[in-house]
Amino acid sequence: MDPSRYFEIEFASKNLSTHSLLDFTHDHIHRLASHNAKGQHDEILSDTASCYEALGGKDATEQTKLAVQKARTSRKTAQREVIHEQLSRIEGGLHSEFHRSSPEYLEFFPQGLSELRRSPEAGLLSLLDRLVTASQTHTPDKFATFTTLRDDWKKVYDAASEGRAAKRGTGGSRAEAKEALQLQLTRNLHILGLHYLGKPAMADALFDTSRLKPRQKSETAKANTQARKAEADALRAERRAAKAESDLRIANADARRREAQARIEEAKQRREEILASGAQAQVGAEAPAQTPATRAGVRLGSEASANAAELAG
Repeated sequence: MDPSRYFEIEFASKNLSTHSLLDFTHDHIHRLASHNAKGQHDEILSDTASCYEALGGKDATEQTKLAVQKARTSRKTAQREVIHEQLSRIEGGLHSEFHRSSPEYLEFFPQGLSELRRSPEAGLLSLLDRLVTASQTHTPDKFATFTTLRDDWKKVYDAASEGRAAKRGTGGSRAEAKEALQLQLTRNLHILGLHYLGKPAMADALFDTSRLKPRQKSETAKANTQARKAEADALRAERRAAKAESDLRIANADARRREAQARIEEAKQRREEILASGAQAQVGAEAPAQTPATRAGVRLGSEASANAAELAG
């Protein structure tokens, strides 16, 4: 067993296409919504739908959309209760540290804690911003708490508000949106695994991994690749044909040169034979004049040499 693999981010393979990831998530959201009768998966259902929409996921079925919206609304209500509970405790500490009429206390709650209870949802974020700012000056130890409350509220409010949840690619690139979805799906895997611990059959009920298909080239990309390969093959064939033609010309020229050289040698030999024959016929003569045979031999040798040279050229 290798525990480290449980700390890896799943669904992040480079071979996994964005289309397959969206298709898988679309199906996963539907399965998650169908197993959320008691609202136990409201948080991950809402977050997964937001990540899916940010990456450009298409609308789900009407039933699934209603389930997601219900989860978002339920989560928003629960988060507001968390805010009221924590601020009630913090307000008591501030009252002990600063009296209610002090300037410090009034920077936090100028109208008392009831202002937060009465505030509409759209105005709650600005009130939480005020608490964050006041804590920086007067209660640095509570700054992180106020900041977390504000950020968590903004997240659930944006997701539940009509027109914001479906906004694509808010504040980030498509690559960042894909990474966020991969991380959320991994989070779902661990949360659901813990929730249904000892029930391995729930894995198939919540995740259809057959939808996670490896990245494939489009038909256009395949056609372009094949066309480029055919063009390269044709060029290589053309080069091979040109080289073969060049080799043939060289071979023919070599053959002609050898043939011409052979004729030259044959003519020279014939000339020597004729000259030798003419010389023997003149042995013993006082003034060796050229005989018809000698003259014929000289002429024949000259003509042979000239013809051979012409052939060689």
